[in-house]
Amino acid sequence: MTPPTIIDRSQNTYDPLQLQHQEELAIARRQIKNAFQACMFIGGMTTILWLAFVLSGKEPGWSLLLFFNVVLSFGMGYGISRYNQTCAKIMFGYFLLDKIVQVCMGQFAGIVVAAILVKYLWDGIIGTDSYNYLMSQSEYGIPVAVATTLDRTRSPEPPTAPPTPSQPLNPTPELLALCGGDRSQAQWLLSQLKIKHPGRSPEWYDRQAIEQLTPHASDPLDPPENDEKLS
Repeated sequence: MTPPTIIDRSQNTYDPLQLQHQEELAIARRQIKNAFQACMFIGGMTTILWLAFVLSGKEPGWSLLLFFNVVLSFGMGYGISRYNQTCAKIMFGYFLLDKIVQVCMGQFAGIVVAAILVKYLWDGIIGTDSYNYLMSQSEYGIPVAVATTLDRTRSPEPPTAPPTPSQPLNPTPELLALCGGDRSQAQWLLSQLKIKHPGRSPEWYDRQAIEQLTPHASDPLDPPENDEKLS
């Protein structure tokens, strides 16, 4: 079982701050891995001693103490692998206290190995503290200073142009003449035709307006044909 890793989603690998940040994270992970392996080693050796006491059937009190050490070593090791600072401190303090008691009792066997394990467990405290601090000061593995710089250097999106209002239809001179030169009246007539018949060409609206204003040679009693022409 190895400590989980986090993928650093860096965007600017040449930034000095980010490179330093990545190096510090790598050191912290290495220290956490060493502490985790030390816990697994302590738990494995303690498990062997516990099994020996259980199979011998002697001193059940020591068997319970060794079993507690097994559970503590593996449990704290798992917590360290999850970057837990409290687990690293508990494991370091308990193991150091246990070794001090053994030295006071005159048991110097394995003192060199114990010193190496103490050093690794101390690295676990430093590594978990450093890792949690670095991650609290970063965004997806990128230092906050770098992320802010990247946000500032990103090219701003071009502003969207406001929608262009629809241009009024320009009446032809013939239509203006039929309206007595009143441009607003001619444009109003064209706009009404555009509302009633959308999607037609300007020439079509102009032609229909002229036909509406042009007197017909037919009998005035005949029904108007404007509606048929507009359809």
